[in-house]
Amino acid sequence: MSKKSVAMIVVGVAVVFFILGASFFQSDNSNEVEKETDDLVKEREKTEQVTKDAIKDEYGIEDEILTKEEISDEITKYKRESDEDLEDEDIRDKIEEEHGKYNARAYEFGLMIDESMSEEDKKFVIAELIGNSVPIKKIVNPIDGEFGNKEENKIKKIGDLPRIELGESYYSDTEGFFEVDGVNVGYPVVSQFIDPEDEEDKPLVSIVMYLYTDKDIKESKVNNYLDKVRDLEVSGYKVGDKDIQMPDRIEDLKEDKEEKIHLGKDTLIYFGMVVPYDTVFKEDSDIENSQDLYEKFFSEDSIEGKEETPKVKVGDKEIDLDIEMDDEELEEKGFIIKPEVVGSK
Repeated sequence: MSKKSVAMIVVGVAVVFFILGASFFQSDNSNEVEKETDDLVKEREKTEQVTKDAIKDEYGIEDEILTKEEISDEITKYKRESDEDLEDEDIRDKIEEEHGKYNARAYEFGLMIDESMSEEDKKFVIAELIGNSVPIKKIVNPIDGEFGNKEENKIKKIGDLPRIELGESYYSDTEGFFEVDGVNVGYPVVSQFIDPEDEEDKPLVSIVMYLYTDKDIKESKVNNYLDKVRDLEVSGYKVGDKDIQMPDRIEDLKEDKEEKIHLGKDTLIYFGMVVPYDTVFKEDSDIENSQDLYEKFFSEDSIEGKEETPKVKVGDKEIDLDIEMDDEELEEKGFIIKPEVVGSK
């Protein structure tokens, strides 16, 4: 055998060993990558389950809240099993039937948590979803634009908050909240209130006030906190003596002792009360009914040429509501709600 042949054989054997070694290395490396991926998936699933269990325990609900990915998987399954095209409403109804009302609401309003969210944002989404209080941030996280939802993540404006009445109203940008007797209050709204059952047609207004929780208020302390709210005095009226309006789940607390109510950090609740117009405006002998009140203070003409704005007193602080807006102007001129306590009275 020539030296050239021997050399070729040696080189061939070396190449074979190199290929085999590389193959074994690649196989071992691939196995390690797969193992690491499996471990990450298991860790993520474990974290998601801890979050779900915490939500069920904290809010006292039976439904297990699904993630955005899980709801998306359910939708894929529904579409595969259906012989017809499914509308958003059909999908929502199927989700409610199989996974409860909260998951159906999550899908309908884009209130879905996912792994890319911070823990803080997850808490805001759950607070909005379950309805104990109103989170200071507006987060919409749809799957594919269902029900016309668009992705959002921003601090809320005054127009994003619930009110009793719509239409022309007076506002005050208090640039944060001030503490009164253990309650952080701010951003009052005054609107005309017309009671269809009032045969006397009295001139009435509604006062809405927002209350900011700058720390978690756990279930055991919620009733004590609400007692402080009811003890507040607003423009000469004790809140608890009026027919106040609050989110449904908070009102239900009085009847359902099994209900767990938790008010999270950086969320709002609100109360609304109906009072005579001269509680916030100066008394005017020309105002005898709701039409007189409208023409004097709430019509477009009266707003443009206004000589007086309403004032609301909370504790020792008098607030001048010097910003007037209708529903359309809220989108354009509405100011941001600042989640901070700026003083006390």
